[in-house]
Amino acid sequence: MTTVTPLTLGLDLGDTHTEICCLDAKGHLVERGRISTGRESLAALFQRYPNATKVFEVGSQSRWVQQLAKASGPGEVIAADPRQLHLISKSCRKNDRKDAFLLCRAGQGLPELLHPVEHRSEQAHLDLQVLRTRETLVGQRTELVNRIRGIVKSTGARLPKCDAKYFFRKARPYVPEAVLPACAPLFAILAALHEQLLELKKQIRAMSTRYPAAERLAQVPSVGELTALTFVLTIDDPGRIRGCRNAGAYLGLTPKTRESGDSSPQLRITKAGDTRLRRLLVLCAHYLLSRGKDCRLKRWGLELCRRGGRNAKKRAVIAVARKLSVQLLSIWRSGEDYDPWRDASPELLDTASA
Repeated sequence: MTTVTPLTLGLDLGDTHTEICCLDAKGHLVERGRISTGRESLAALFQRYPNATKVFEVGSQSRWVQQLAKASGPGEVIAADPRQLHLISKSCRKNDRKDAFLLCRAGQGLPELLHPVEHRSEQAHLDLQVLRTRETLVGQRTELVNRIRGIVKSTGARLPKCDAKYFFRKARPYVPEAVLPACAPLFAILAALHEQLLELKKQIRAMSTRYPAAERLAQVPSVGELTALTFVLTIDDPGRIRGCRNAGAYLGLTPKTRESGDSSPQLRITKAGDTRLRRLLVLCAHYLLSRGKDCRLKRWGLELCRRGGRNAKKRAVIAVARKLSVQLLSIWRSGEDYDPWRDASPELLDTASA
């Protein structure tokens, strides 16, 4: 009877080339080399080792590589969180060949320490790219508006305050003739960006019909359609987070811990997870505390601000953003409508009704 030796395949994915390392169960080298980062070459590699455990870091190439690896055979596929691989990222002698070997060894030893990542579905990924394209265009619009204001300011003149969406219409009459040749191309680009953003707005509204959960999440104060849709598309599967209270940690809104003996310093938040969604939740928290409708969460956040102390407002905003993430995930999972005074004390309900 022939015994099949379990194999582990480590891949250090690059834009053009991928370094590979294959070890057997005893740590003996089976194959090591470099191949091109393409579907044909990687498919051929996975077909040679269909039962092997395949390990690689999450990155720009990892989505389609994970799909290709899963389709190639029954072997386990591990997309490792690069934030957790300090043995690789903080190594003093880092190179692709060594990284592939370390990924391979980590997959053999304690794969749970790699914090495996499951990529979101293909449809959610494609829809999320539309939101990120909009974010890019909005950022470009802001840069162009600031550039025009800077040009005009250098002449001693000032442009009136107006919404960035209509800046290209309302501000142009106030631009001095001397700098109009420098500003005219920028106004033309702003007009084109405005048209593209209107088209994206239509696409996003049509897209929202595929995600009824986003409409329910938009009921939460200060959480608009865009934030709700981003939340649904980023998390994709509400079951991927173990417990609603872990939503804040999943999005990097919980503080780091570095306890040692009696020392327990206050540290910054971890900033793990999706940067864009975390930024949107923080903006929602800012709006809720300043101009949002009265609700239990707003009063809780304002109470944190009133306690004073160093950076009280900043801490309150992060705390409210963390609570928002928990509320959104809880509503998504339960399917219930939002209640602004849920679990509030009778005294708080009396003041709210008054």
